[in-house]
Amino acid sequence: MIQDTILSKELNTLRSFKGKFEEDKKEIPYFALRQILVELCNHLLTQSEYEIRSFRREIREKLGDNIHLLTQFIPEIVNLLEVHSVSSDYQSQKDDQFLFVVILRFLSSCFNRHNPALLILDDVQWADSASLSLIEFISRQTEWEGMLFVFICRNEEEHSDFLNSFRERILNSEILLQEISLNPLDPMMIRNYVTDSLDLQEEDTKKLTEILYQKTNGNPFFLNQFFNNLYTESYIQYQKSSGIWSLDWDQIIKKTVTENVLDLLTEEITRLPENTQKLLKVAACVGNLFDLGILYRYFQNSPEIIETGIRECIKQGIVIYQESQVSLYPVLQILKKENAEGLDKNKLFEGIMFRFSHDKINQVIVESIFSEQRAEIHKNLAWFLVESDLVSSKQERIQEIANHLVKSQKIINSKEDLEVFNRYLVLAGNLAKLSAAFNTAYNLFSLLKKKITEESWTERKDQCIQIYKSFAESAYFLSKTFEAEDTVQVLLSKLHDRIEIADVYLMQLEVMNAKNDLDGAYKVGLKALKSLNVQFPEKPGIWILTLEFLKMIYYQRGRSPERLKEAKKNQDPYKIETINILTNMLNYGKHSDSKLFVFLFLKLMNITLKEGNSPVSFLVMLVLVLFFLR
Repeated sequence: MIQDTILSKELNTLRSFKGKFEEDKKEIPYFALRQILVELCNHLLTQSEYEIRSFRREIREKLGDNIHLLTQFIPEIVNLLEVHSVSSDYQSQKDDQFLFVVILRFLSSCFNRHNPALLILDDVQWADSASLSLIEFISRQTEWEGMLFVFICRNEEEHSDFLNSFRERILNSEILLQEISLNPLDPMMIRNYVTDSLDLQEEDTKKLTEILYQKTNGNPFFLNQFFNNLYTESYIQYQKSSGIWSLDWDQIIKKTVTENVLDLLTEEITRLPENTQKLLKVAACVGNLFDLGILYRYFQNSPEIIETGIRECIKQGIVIYQESQVSLYPVLQILKKENAEGLDKNKLFEGIMFRFSHDKINQVIVESIFSEQRAEIHKNLAWFLVESDLVSSKQERIQEIANHLVKSQKIINSKEDLEVFNRYLVLAGNLAKLSAAFNTAYNLFSLLKKKITEESWTERKDQCIQIYKSFAESAYFLSKTFEAEDTVQVLLSKLHDRIEIADVYLMQLEVMNAKNDLDGAYKVGLKALKSLNVQFPEKPGIWILTLEFLKMIYYQRGRSPERLKEAKKNQDPYKIETINILTNMLNYGKHSDSKLFVFLFLKLMNITLKEGNSPVSFLVMLVLVLFFLR
């Protein structure tokens, strides 16, 4: 309601982009923020070719190689920027602030004081922690302009703690902020509502106003629902013969005493046809926003349920069609045609969006579904999305699949189902780490970790290692150090392969570097090298440095940097792992021990010159180029 009011204003040059968080999608990182960014990308694609080319050039200049972070965060941006979609094999985003800088630079390229925008985030009380961190980061920056953020949050008692915390985080920023509290309607406002709706005697107006205020506590949505319910049940009737409104006070008062507004919503929905209720239950499990495509896949064998159900729900004001370039009712007619030649219905219906007219409606429908039935619906929805993903994989679909699988986990028992469950939760957890959403990653990997048995270590050891390692990594970043250390110890006790053991230490090393624990990182680095049987002097002296320098001269043997770039690839996994560990120890040497820093670089050069290039060889090549230029 607030959002619609904002958008109805005369804002000629101010474009608006909106996103809405949802209660049952709190485990999907940046859920509403992604909606805004996807809508923004689609808008930018409608501009002229010249404007698009100029925008691409500006973004490439501003972000450089960091564009890959943006494509991971918003896969839909690939078409806009004409870049190749990147592999999801990138390591976890160790610094959320760095990702936030990239996102803010992108937004700053889209908007300025001459080209402003309104960015609306609804139901912030259901935002995930990563979204809140990004919002707080943006609020503390002063270099951007042309964006007006509107955060909509419910002020109900159950959300009071969140609201106080959010207010404290945001209102302390250095930019201009204004808090607007929307209070319930007072008796005078409700009286105006009654007099605008009905022509009653003064005494009846006063009496009805008191009942409505007592019943709804001034909540506008509840007031409208209760008032309409009185009319549909004929407790308020218009007498055509006399031209006046009549009220059945006994029934109105009785209803007031025995029922609350959520009961009224439940009553209203239970009066709908059975098939329409089935449709609403599936739609509610999808979320506040749902598209015709997923409904068609779910009810493919009986599409008439969708056609009649959507019409009825729109008529009753339960759902609202999200206006687009597609006319709705011709599309609904296609649903009834069994053989629509030349039409791919799945593709046609995808993106035709609807939303519930109010969150309370969604809530009532979900709560009316028995637990087992709700789990079954979520499982079916997950399987339909998995089928689509196998045909055309989309990164943004993975989190949605994982969300449905989590909600249906109690009925996922077969080996095949568990394989799908594990696969998509691991993918979703990895994506969460890529966007520094470590709370989400922690929750997903915690759930997976609990399902690991001794048999699991035998049948799918690699996946178990990944789950334990990712759980520990997420716990470290959330400062749950005891849990992380305990998980690492359990994991190490299960491993015997030297590279697998070193890889666990490498994860710890990378996390400690990111958290600026340089001493801890160095100690872990020594453990990692020891696990690979690599001899490493803790305090290298001048003779050791001289020896490594002479080795470098020997291994280089007159080869130019150009020839070295074309050298063979390092195929030794032990040497590659050693290089990765030494590279991550450089930070300690740089800040704590200059001799150690030189030794680490010489060691890296010698392994590269002797064994061949590896993914981090560019660092070595850079130093070699500088060496030859001296």
